[in-house]
Amino acid sequence: QLTQALETLLLAKVDAQPEAAWPGARVRRYRDELWLFDDEHDPRAMLQRSYDLVPGNELDLGAVRGKLSVQPSVGHGIAADFCDQPLKVCFRQGGEKIRPAAKGRNRLLKNLLQETDIVPWMRGNIPLIYSGTDLLAVGDIWVNAEFAAHESRPGLRIVWQDHLPLR
Repeated sequence: QLTQALETLLLAKVDAQPEAAWPGARVRRYRDELWLFDDEHDPRAMLQRSYDLVPGNELDLGAVRGKLSVQPSVGHGIAADFCDQPLKVCFRQGGEKIRPAAKGRNRLLKNLLQETDIVPWMRGNIPLIYSGTDLLAVGDIWVNAEFAAHESRPGLRIVWQDHLPLR
């Protein structure tokens, strides 16, 4: 199995995303690196679900997606004004757009994830934080500039930890 897995991973085209699997394990290649997963940490096994995110409580999203919380801050994160509705955590469905605080225009989330070299199997496991239908933040990676806390305004800082590596 190991010989067959190595052949699959090493002989695939440069731009391919080959993988080999057997009971209890999965190996993937991405940009000349090998990634090994057990069944508990297989990103493809994650169900597409939504969760309520309550400030002050830590949300456990599982072994792959990690833990998510929001903490009060000043001048950072999501402006508190936009958090008057319950916050929801969802995962990519496709077509999402965000205007990162450091950039000037709306961008497709798909393109931003590719440009920042996020591994393909984790792109659908990054928590998207919504208030109603407004996408406020993408994990702790980007806050939508339209909803960002500025200067001395109260905000909620996203803390996302204990997830599988993104790069």
